[in-house]
Amino acid sequence: MLSINQVVNDTIQIVSHQMFMNDIKLQKSITKDNTDIEGNANLIQQVLMNLMLNSQQAMAGKPGKILLRTLRRGEKVEIRITDNGPGMPDHVAAKIFEPFYTTKPTGQGTGLGLSVSYGIITDHGGELKVKSIEGKGTAFTVCLPVLGTTTEEIKGD
Repeated sequence: MLSINQVVNDTIQIVSHQMFMNDIKLQKSITKDNTDIEGNANLIQQVLMNLMLNSQQAMAGKPGKILLRTLRRGEKVEIRITDNGPGMPDHVAAKIFEPFYTTKPTGQGTGLGLSVSYGIITDHGGELKVKSIEGKGTAFTVCLPVLGTTTEEIKGD
């Protein structure tokens, strides 16, 4: 059992200095509802770090803001990572979870980070989604089942 809120707090501790050095304001909004899940804290933390660092890198040295928010939605907990960076066109957002797809210059990325993150979240019984508006920013949403829930309970069977 692990608390998503604790994983978020731990992840922020790890990346906060880098965000500060890159003029990125890091904000959080943590739900008081139960966010306990079954899973591996290190792997979830890897996903969150990857999403935040991608957001920071997309801002290309410009000041920006990243908001981490946890929410309880029924039998799932959501972690939203929202930035006010440049956003992505639809054709890019449609491909970002594909292995080896990258928009970074040669030598600056393998195109595996988001693909691996997607796999980690699906292995935890969850979903990883993206919504991006060019010129406005990007929001990644990680949805994970709360501990003690099953597919039957969610469906009401």
